[in-house]
Amino acid sequence: MKKTKLFVALAFVLGAVALVGCNGKSQPTQKEKEPFVLKGDTWLYLNVRNTNTMKADDNEIKPLPKDQNLTPRQIVTVACDIEALLKDNEGRRGATAVSDRMRDFENNRIKIDPYNIIEPRPFMVDGKKVEKFVLVERWITNRDVVLHAFGTPELGLEPGEIIAYIPNATMEKAEKAIREAWAKGDNEAVYKFFNDAYTFIPIRKGAYEKLKEEGKL
Repeated sequence: MKKTKLFVALAFVLGAVALVGCNGKSQPTQKEKEPFVLKGDTWLYLNVRNTNTMKADDNEIKPLPKDQNLTPRQIVTVACDIEALLKDNEGRRGATAVSDRMRDFENNRIKIDPYNIIEPRPFMVDGKKVEKFVLVERWITNRDVVLHAFGTPELGLEPGEIIAYIPNATMEKAEKAIREAWAKGDNEAVYKFFNDAYTFIPIRKGAYEKLKEEGKL
């Protein structure tokens, strides 16, 4: 009986030693999350896929066939706003105008404010007010994301015509991946998603309406 008690006591002591470091403090059971720091000139990039199987010239100015997709450069040039179904599930849609500063012609993509995914919020730490970045439920929860064009008679485009969309499967996959990376404190992965998580697929009005009717957005 005495040997049993001695063994239990020894096991307890060894367990306590294992939980205490050389400095006498308890060791963390999980790596603490590194604070997210927004790097200079960071954007959330919306890429544009080149799906045009027909011969297309970016500089060609003439009405396009109704079934011919625009080139990535044409899309970036004539895009007027990004519209999406909002998270509230009440059928509300929201739109963001595409300004000239959002057009990245060098890479044929559109860039939007990174605060659509993360933004600084005030917190009290040791009696001091500090700002920490938090994940926000804004862009990542959008669905039915489309890109509208300015009325461009030269290309045969009607005002507000849909010229590209982001599949809902892409939005859902990106949301899950970003949430997981953020929860793990994997800041580099979050930055990677800023660059390659979202890609617009060129499409024209008739093809988009068909996908919508079939529930394949």
